Parts: sequence; C-alpha cells; structure tokens
Amino acid sequence: MRDYYRGKRVVVTGGASGLGRAFALGMAEAGAAQVVVADLDAGEGEAVCRELEARGAQARCITCDVADADAVEALASTSRDWMGRIDLAFNNAGVASGGDFLDIPPADWRWLLDINLLGVVNGCRSFGRIMLAQGGGHLVNTGSLAAFGAMPGMALYNVSKAGVVMLSETLRAELAPQRVRVSVICPSFVRTNLYQRTRVATPALQGITRMALEGNPVTPERIAASALRQIARNRLYVMPTWDARLVRHVRRFFPGTMIAATARLRPRLQRRIERLAARRGY
Repeated sequence: MRDYYRGKRVVVTGGASGLGRAFALGMAEAGAAQVVVADLDAGEGEAVCRELEARGAQARCITCDVADADAVEALASTSRDWMGRIDLAFNNAGVASGGDFLDIPPADWRWLLDINLLGVVNGCRSFGRIMLAQGGGHLVNTGSLAAFGAMPGMALYNVSKAGVVMLSETLRAELAPQRVRVSVICPSFVRTNLYQRTRVATPALQGITRMALEGNPVTPERIAASALRQIARNRLYVMPTWDARLVRHVRRFFPGTMIAATARLRPRLQRRIERLAARRGY
C-alpha cells in the first residue's frame, strides 16, 4: 500500500472531519507528498493540515462548497497549480437525511442531492478532466451501504448514494482506457459527526440517527485503513465493513427476499432501536 501512496498529490473534499480527515491522515502516513483539505469549515481544515504536516506531508486548506460547480472547478484548478498534478481525488463531502418518503419536503431533496450526488458529479468532472490531461489518476467517491440496502426511513440518502455508485460504475468503464481509475467506498454506519449535518423528520428518528453515528464503535480510522488498502489494489467496490459486504451480496442474489423481509421486520426492529436509543440517552 505504501508504494501506491508514496509521493502522491491528493485532494480530499469534506477533509476536515470524519472519514475525510481519516483518509487524508492515512495517506500522509503512507507517504503522500501533498494533500489539499477541502471543506466548508476552514478552522477544522487548518487543524487537519497541521496534523498532516506533522506526518511529513505538505498540506493546504481550501474552503469549498461542493454543491457549487464553479467552486469545485476553482478547487481543482488551484490544487493542480499548487501541487503540479492531482493523483488522487476523494469526493467525500456529504450530509444525511432521515424520514419516511412521504414526509420529506422537496427542499430537503434539493439540499441533499446537490451535496451528496451533484457534489460528486462536480468533483468527478473537474478532477477527471485534469487527470485525463495529465495521463492518469484515481477518482475515489464516497458511497454507502445505503446504496444497496434500501433501508426504510432513508429514501433520500439511499437514492443519493445509489446515484454515486452508478456514477462510479459508469466512469470506471468510460475512463479506464485513459488510465484514470475509479473506486467507490461503501461503508456502513461509522462514528462521525455526520449527525450534525443531518435533517430528520421526528425526535425518535433523531435519537436513532445520533446513536447510529456518534455511538458507533466503528471509527473513521478503521474504515480508512481498510479502504486505502483496497483502493491501492484498484478495487471498484471498496467495502470496508463486513455488513456492507453481506448486504451487497444478499441484495445481488436475493433482492426481492431482502426487501420483503425488511418491510416485514421494520416495525419490530424500529421499536427495539428506539428503546435502545432512549436507554443510552440519545
């Protein structure tokens, strides 16, 4: 793995916290030469840059809203000018939403899809063009287990991540002849601060969402370590957790059975999870 990342020039969107921070630090430890941390939170981004420099990488923080195509184009151009090239681009910035489909307002659809799906589209377009011009590179998009799981109460998030997976599959086929690699990371729930950027419909769902994220034993560092090994091997589907691998395989071979079972068991599971969240103070 170290041979793949040694000397690389890297951009990570959403790099100030959570998985983005873990990816950036993991690559610095593996020998990446320069890392651009792109995030809306400039203060946290600068803190991550100091951590990167302590690990021997040159680092720069750039404030960027990935939902703004012009801002992402400027990010890509500035990063290339500073580093000379872009070897890896992690399109990782994202938010979350929860609630039954009929309760989700149109504004929430526009908000989340602009960030989670079109933000990845913007990154793939801007970074991909640079990689084509320089003769190669690696686009890494953050998807989710939700792309395969069709979990009730997460319609908006599921749709956005399924779009990221399909985009990644399409680009893998389109760009491979030009030596541009494409990978999509599909973890399950991870202990991150994504809860702070989540819109949910009910107080009960707020507790469940917070418990699934803040109370999760799976750390971003653990996910990043597994994902970076798979990315270095040029995997299309990067599945860093066992449950994500299981759900993908079940969905692949028994899609109707899984959806029917989820629908049947949902009320019972939701009651149990609500009671657990309440006991834990979420």
